[in-house]
Amino acid sequence: MPVTRLAGKDEKMRESEMTAMVEALRQIEAEQYLSLSGLAHKLGISTGYLSMIFSGQRRPGMRFVRAVMEHFPEIRRLIGESLQRPTERDAACPDKSDLDPTEAADAG
Repeated sequence: MPVTRLAGKDEKMRESEMTAMVEALRQIEAEQYLSLSGLAHKLGISTGYLSMIFSGQRRPGMRFVRAVMEHFPEIRRLIGESLQRPTERDAACPDKSDLDPTEAADAG
């Protein structure tokens, strides 16, 4: 499995990376029976800030990403798996490049 590379210091996380990180954190939260406040405490951030990240109101900074990677090393694998799964949009709009030319013409 390829190594998942998240945005670097001067790069912004893409929306797909944000979504994958939130999904992975929610999975960890459930697997470890953590509440939102328990997860926030473990990461050293406020519950409100974590709630805003989960709801998409805030983008996490590098301190947050480092804390997540430090406390939950499995997050890289979970994010990688999430990024490789087809999204709802992919299911609704299949990539026509996989079709042969006659099927692509019929699909478009």
